[in-house]
Amino acid sequence: MVRKSILAIIVSIIAVSIIVLTLVQDDKVGLATKKDPIKIGITVWSGDAHAFLALKKGLFEKNDVQVDLYFADQYSEIEQKYLAGELDGIFATLTDAINFNINGINSKVVYVTDYSNDADVIVGRAALMSDLKDKTISAEDTDGYSRIFVLKALEKSGLSENDVNFAVIPAHEVLSALENGQIDAGHTWEPTKSDAVKKGYMVLFSGGQIPGTITSTLVFNSKIIEERPDDIMAIVKSMIAAQEYRDLNWKESMIIMADAEGLLASDIESGFDGMNSLDLKENLYAFTNSNSTESLYNSGNFIIEHYKKNGKTNIPPIDDIIEPRFINKLTT
Repeated sequence: MVRKSILAIIVSIIAVSIIVLTLVQDDKVGLATKKDPIKIGITVWSGDAHAFLALKKGLFEKNDVQVDLYFADQYSEIEQKYLAGELDGIFATLTDAINFNINGINSKVVYVTDYSNDADVIVGRAALMSDLKDKTISAEDTDGYSRIFVLKALEKSGLSENDVNFAVIPAHEVLSALENGQIDAGHTWEPTKSDAVKKGYMVLFSGGQIPGTITSTLVFNSKIIEERPDDIMAIVKSMIAAQEYRDLNWKESMIIMADAEGLLASDIESGFDGMNSLDLKENLYAFTNSNSTESLYNSGNFIIEHYKKNGKTNIPPIDDIIEPRFINKLTT
């Protein structure tokens, strides 16, 4: 009897141990298979800010995807983190998406937030762009969308790159650079645009004069698209839903987006002046290959040709940079 009791106890211990080990293994499996949040870089730009609505209103969660938005005041910070592989995606221009690929970071555009018409501007102390000959003008970067915008503005005004001096100044530091005499003009947008005008500086050029040059997009590393296409689909779907929510609940949305970016609601709202924010139907147009200035393919080829003329090599065709399947699926 004693032996039977001891045997029964041993059997029970073994059984409990098996159950505990099974639970531990199940827990480990659960931890191993749990998806990490997709990290996306975002900076101060009204056209992208509905990403914060998608987060705050639970739209990402509703579509069963976890997203971390990494916010920085300066675009250069999120750009560096994306290039370093610390972010899966980034809100960036089409020009930058092309540049990422030139620099060896395979990236694809999956969604368009907006086109800049008069939102992007060059402000300065001169009366005309042509007055900037032998003067100093700033861009946010040395070879990205900001530099291209400034170069195209100069070309449109009868000047070349060699006619001016260049400085690299973050867009929201342009006013202080003008005030201290560091530059004579610079590329910027709201709220710096309005602040500069209030100080007596002139808007010398706007994006509407060269349509299609500045298109804001959501870009992902090609690897994350290949590995987690369902999650990317969920993110695009959430962004479309957030854009619709924003337009139906404008005042509330301005407050939420402004709080997220540390701005006044009026600053966020003024950022939409001169901007065409795209809905799902307009995104479909953007992802359609045509000669329209609204087509990413048309704008992309224009940017690629610019880079080729300036000696850039290893530029993939625009078809390899634009990924239309997510927008296409949402419209079928």
